[in-house]
Amino acid sequence: MPWGLLLKAGPYALIGLALLWGGFEHSWRVTLQRNAATEVARAQAEVAAYREADAANTRKIEDAHAAEVNRLRGEASARENAIRRSVASMSCIDTPAYRAFVGSLPGTPGKAGAGPSDGPRRTGPSVPR
Repeated sequence: MPWGLLLKAGPYALIGLALLWGGFEHSWRVTLQRNAATEVARAQAEVAAYREADAANTRKIEDAHAAEVNRLRGEASARENAIRRSVASMSCIDTPAYRAFVGSLPGTPGKAGAGPSDGPRRTGPSVPR
């Protein structure tokens, strides 16, 4: 007789234990999720406080160096305006640097060092003694 009762009630007891175990598991998981959410909120609050402190520090540094920053901005804009006013060309021949280079080459008419070289006519040492 007790075996018959055990066989009839056994599956229900196992289901009850499984439900109880599942309830504990679920409550544990919910607790972990709450703890994680609390930690995330605390970390976000710390980050917000750090950002506010960093913004205040940045403002203080910017205010301390405002005159120098404005001077450098003025120099940069003057440089940019000078570049804008300069002649733009696609050829490097039009640049003063190229003209100075070509003007210093031997064989350029009208410049120092122009004319034929006297290499083959010279038979003595290159440095006079």
